[in-house]
Amino acid sequence: MKRAAFYIDGFNLYHSVLNLGDPKLKWLSLASLCRLLVPSRTETVSSITYFSATATHRGTGSIVRHKTYISALKSEGVECVLGRFKDRHQHCRSCGNQWNHPEEKETDVNVAIRMVADGFQDKYDVCYLVSADTDLVPALKLIRNELPKKEIVAVSPPGRPHGQHIKSLAHRSLKLNRHQIERSRLPNTINWQGRTINCPPDYL
Repeated sequence: MKRAAFYIDGFNLYHSVLNLGDPKLKWLSLASLCRLLVPSRTETVSSITYFSATATHRGTGSIVRHKTYISALKSEGVECVLGRFKDRHQHCRSCGNQWNHPEEKETDVNVAIRMVADGFQDKYDVCYLVSADTDLVPALKLIRNELPKKEIVAVSPPGRPHGQHIKSLAHRSLKLNRHQIERSRLPNTINWQGRTINCPPDYL
């Protein structure tokens, strides 16, 4: 069986799920979703890495929900790598107003570094990238050129089709759909390491 490693751009996937218009779908089991995507006769899911950042500027409710979700992911064996938000100074030339706009930092770099490092350390046979972010093209090029025996599978979140550049570097391309997301919901209650993780009321 080939070892399939998944690298999931959390914000890219989250905003895609958000656009589906059903809050219940945010309580998404990445382990279940990844198992749906691999050819069961030839591949097995060996690792899942989720990359995101906690939006501290959005208030306590958002922070608590995200931390709860991360705990739920960890309970099913997902490794969570967190970046950060950083204020970017904005200025309107027309009216002169100035403000700070929080931007998520580090996620694409973290994804790229991890995919490449894991490839060189022979931690997978098939690399699944769940993202439509073209900033990850250089990492895919490196894997394709320097690790020709590794297979790349590009997985696009719902409603976010891949550009031609990503498609040209992947050996296979998959499109996530609403039905797959609906089939991959986490349990409402999870018991893990002596604690109970409850689905946030906003996601019920």
